[in-house]
Parts: sequence; structure tokens; C-alpha cells
Amino acid sequence: MHSEIELNVDRCRQIVSRQRELVAKFGGWPIAAELLKTFEETLGILEQMATDRRSKLHLGTEQPAPPKCLEPADAITERAAYQEQMRNVARVVEILREGGYPCELAQETLH
Repeated sequence: MHSEIELNVDRCRQIVSRQRELVAKFGGWPIAAELLKTFEETLGILEQMATDRRSKLHLGTEQPAPPKCLEPADAITERAAYQEQMRNVARVVEILREGGYPCELAQETLH
């Protein structure tokens, strides 16, 4: 059975493959190449996460993470990271819209 990370890696590989096809077909569109670069970077991160997880499982060192209590400074840092992620997601949605793809953020994403 695949873990969630491995399923995400498989899906991201499909996306990268499709984006490579689009770049080959519409190579003159800078946005297509920009999206491909972003997707390839994301794939690299997901593949590294999957590799790290497999290594931990193989060594028997992976254990459930203990509940985390945030200090006020940690909460501020996490909030800033979340806001940066949302700006990145909004930029991807904007890029997709500019490319003619109808897309919206789901309400449950915006919390």
C-alpha cells in the first residue's frame, strides 16, 4: 500500500509529464516553462520526502510525532509560513487563470 507521500509523488510525476508535453507543444509560452520548473521543483521535494520516509521505515526510526504545543513566537512563524504558502497558491491559481484554466480555491482551503 502506498503512503500519502508516495501517492503525491506519483500524481506529481503525472503532472510534470503532462507539463513537459505542453512545453514541447507550446514552447514559446514563458508561463508553460515557468510552471514546468515549479512542478519539477515540487516533484524533487516530494521524492526526497518519500526517500526520507522509506529510510526511516527501513531503519525502524520513524515514530509518530508527539503533539506540538506552540510558543507564541512559533505561532507567529507558522502563521507567516502559512501566509507565504497561500501567496504561492494564489500565484499558481493566477497563472492558471491567465493560461485559460478556470480554477478557484475551495473555501475549506481558506482558513
